[in-house]
Amino acid sequence: MEISDFKLIEVFGKNVLTWKYKAVVTVTTKRVFRKPTVKHRNIFKNFGENWYFVDTGKFVPDAINDLVRKIEAEQGKDLEYCCNA
Repeated sequence: MEISDFKLIEVFGKNVLTWKYKAVVTVTTKRVFRKPTVKHRNIFKNFGENWYFVDTGKFVPDAINDLVRKIEAEQGKDLEYCCNA
């Protein structure tokens, strides 16, 4: 499973302890002797917790943290302020 194209959709909550994040990622699944499967999947995170897929409830691989740091570096601000420009 390969995660790419992180896009933050919305940040919920009134203060830092109640922030919730909703985003979309592209998931590419490679299979032996078959074409790779590409899907856009929703992910969700409460402040201080790990990202998980909305449809299955399973945790997203740790590669998502690298994508989030990349977005923060490109925009020059923390994740919770990236979509509220």
